[in-house]
Amino acid sequence: ILPPMTEEETLDTSRIYSVLGLLGSEHPLLRNRPFRAPHHTVSDAGLLGGGTNPQPGEISLAHNGVLFLDELPEFKRSVLETLRQPIESGVVTISRASGSFDFPCEFILLAAMNPCPCGHYGDRMHTCRCGQRRIQDYRAKISGPLLDRIDLHVEVSSLTDNELLHAAAGETSAQIRARVIRARERQKERFSGRPSVRCNARMEPSDLARFCTIQPEAKAHLRHTINEFGLSARAYDRILRVARTIADLDGAEQIASDHIFEAVNYRSLDRRLKKKGLLFMSMIPLLIKPLIKTEIDKQINRCIAMLAGELDHRSLMLKLNVEITDLVLTLATSSPFGLSEENVRTEHRNGYSWTETTGDGKKESFLNAPGHVSLEDFHCSGTLRLNDLHLEKQVLGMRIRLTGLSFRFQLTGTLAY
Repeated sequence: ILPPMTEEETLDTSRIYSVLGLLGSEHPLLRNRPFRAPHHTVSDAGLLGGGTNPQPGEISLAHNGVLFLDELPEFKRSVLETLRQPIESGVVTISRASGSFDFPCEFILLAAMNPCPCGHYGDRMHTCRCGQRRIQDYRAKISGPLLDRIDLHVEVSSLTDNELLHAAAGETSAQIRARVIRARERQKERFSGRPSVRCNARMEPSDLARFCTIQPEAKAHLRHTINEFGLSARAYDRILRVARTIADLDGAEQIASDHIFEAVNYRSLDRRLKKKGLLFMSMIPLLIKPLIKTEIDKQINRCIAMLAGELDHRSLMLKLNVEITDLVLTLATSSPFGLSEENVRTEHRNGYSWTETTGDGKKESFLNAPGHVSLEDFHCSGTLRLNDLHLEKQVLGMRIRLTGLSFRFQLTGTLAY
């Protein structure tokens, strides 16, 4: 599904293979993107390059292609840590007494690992034999700084017999590749005139500020996620790059809430091992806001109906600042990874706020109309408790059902009639 190599990429990659004598006379140029899968016993020099007369290693042989590291925790930690700088810069420097040698290594790092030492954590058909501490020690073999540099963390559950025997038809590789090529064309146009930046992955901080502007609702969700999981600044930048790419695949000019939402949920290993069900708490703001907004709308309509009856006017306009605090939720969660929980209770004390406008929308002409009055400092507050709810949301195979909700609300604003 990767796009075809450009002429420049073909020449760059072919030079590396030519240095090592890996190109034959029949195929002097490497036309297909390379795929390298070194064994987990590989040495530092084998992965990065080295020797008395330094030669390119596996990461340079994967230049403009894919480097696949299977059984990631089984690699020596010292070997994995050497990847941190090359992943960021796209260049590996080998220094010897005779001089320094720079080898290009812009590759896609693809890695695979088991969820725990026995391989059955979260499996619906097998019981995990590992304790929580053992699972944490196993995952700790991958350092935080290295995880920060990996954009997507995707959990893949085992398939049931029904899923194996009755697999649903999905997109073909050719269809996916066509979408990828269109997204790359957008990025090529976006970074035209800048040969050092060819795709979103290579965006610099100044590019993030320019090309990764997000909507206020998406920004609020991202702020909640950063606080909930303690994400680093590097992880934040990675989320923005991934969200920008998801938007490009959708053909969208601006990053929307759904794009941020999906990008956040691709960072599952950033989440600490918590009580089952709490893995999905980052989805709550997007899940509950439509319901809260509906209930607030009901309160506004009650206020308008009451005021209209007292003032004997049909036309009213109300502009309010809505503040929600002391939010308590009761949830039921389930996912394809075998994680499920009933009656999960979570509290959000920080609250949420937005602006609500109700009426005919003609504020200027309406307020200036003869015989109408404007009342400032309208105020209404209270507490709502709702039980026996059945609001469901499914995202990326995960399902959350909201069964109970309570919150305090405060409405302040301007009433015109």
